[in-house]
Amino acid sequence: ENGNAMLFDSATRYDNALHASEVYELALSQVVGITTEVTYTNFFGMTSSSAVTGSGFIVTSDGYILTNYHVIEDAYTKNLDVSVMLYDGTAYPATIVGTEPDNDIAVLKIEAEGLNAADLGGGKYLRGDSSAAWGSDHNYLINARDLCGDRVHQH
Repeated sequence: ENGNAMLFDSATRYDNALHASEVYELALSQVVGITTEVTYTNFFGMTSSSAVTGSGFIVTSDGYILTNYHVIEDAYTKNLDVSVMLYDGTAYPATIVGTEPDNDIAVLKIEAEGLNAADLGGGKYLRGDSSAAWGSDHNYLINARDLCGDRVHQH
């Protein structure tokens, strides 16, 4: 694959089909890293802490973020701080504004404006078409399309 390859197999049907490099650029500005710090008592009875990290994506330009519940579960149940980091390194404190544990979904809110929200699709427009899923893991942007087979690409 090269940066000029069309993202969709049936791209000729779409006037606005994006190249893979354009999808990557969008993902950079829409995928966020999420961190919370968990404090616990270790085996030796000493207080210790560790970071819990995950990813999410911007769903509104005014700072609503969608993530998985398991990413913020400890923060939610133990009232811990959550931080959201954008690709440019800007970090924001986040508020957990909604959870759906049974479906592993959570919504966070950061105080920011003018963010690049993901354009969510659904229904008949996605059936049979290729798609790309992106996430952030330890400062790498990972494309789920690249997880197929035996290779993993970290961008």
